[in-house]
Amino acid sequence: MVMIGVTPERLGTTGAELLARPDSPAGIFVAGDLTTTSAAALRTLADTHKVLFAADEEGGRVQAIQNVNGQMESAAQMATRPIQEIEAIAAKRGKELLSHGINYDLAPVVDVERATGDPIVGDRAFGDEPAQVTAKAGAFARGLRSVGVLPALKHFPGHGSASGDSHTNAVTTDPIDQLEGWDIEPFRELTRETPITVMIGHLRIPGLSPDLPASISRPAYQYLRNQVGFDGIVITDDLSSMRGVTQFGTAGEIGSRAFVSGADIVLYVNSADYDPVVDAIEAAVVAQPALEARLDASIAKISRAAACT
Repeated sequence: MVMIGVTPERLGTTGAELLARPDSPAGIFVAGDLTTTSAAALRTLADTHKVLFAADEEGGRVQAIQNVNGQMESAAQMATRPIQEIEAIAAKRGKELLSHGINYDLAPVVDVERATGDPIVGDRAFGDEPAQVTAKAGAFARGLRSVGVLPALKHFPGHGSASGDSHTNAVTTDPIDQLEGWDIEPFRELTRETPITVMIGHLRIPGLSPDLPASISRPAYQYLRNQVGFDGIVITDDLSSMRGVTQFGTAGEIGSRAFVSGADIVLYVNSADYDPVVDAIEAAVVAQPALEARLDASIAKISRAAACT
């Protein structure tokens, strides 16, 4: 259930060591920009191990393969293009990702930009109203899927109205009744187009989860499962270093809380967090045997996804 980050220069060493372990991770997240050398090391890993290899490849400010494949437009720039062109851009980028072994793109962003003044979303968004975001981000996701790359819709329940940047501080969204019919609509529509995953953010939600970020809040996962109707893979945003969640415990405690709350994959960009997180999740299952069925269900979903990419 743990996706662990490895810096590009350590893929051939740390990455290989992790994947060779009996308790190997659900996948490897490329925690930085690939170079020609590190891309070759990643390709070797991908040829040997059938797991999820993930990267943040949104375009614009957030790209992982720009050093080897060049720049891709931001979501805001892509949004000015017709649907077919966005699909083609994503399909081309998806082929480039696959050429390096990356089969899981933590994109597209489906946050509806609210121009709150905080730049965390900004040009990462496909628009400022739900229908446009749904259409344009949906095209990007379809382009990835068409070439065998698994997309992730992020950041549930929507970062567009959030009060700040969850990398650096606690962040609160609009109340849940205001998110419904607006920020949540792209998730509601696009989770019907499978295969798809959802990344859950470190966002406090008045009326649903006012005191805990969604990533470690059972009501938030239940809302995604029951009200939105999504039964696929839910991956957390990074649990290693984002202040919006790290204030709630150690790496292991936070990973365990995310799993118990409903996460299928817990994402850590820091490879040093792997052992304490694995130990904490195992301890949670020992303490609550009923969680074993949930663990098995998550692992089955992850295995199916890795086999289909």
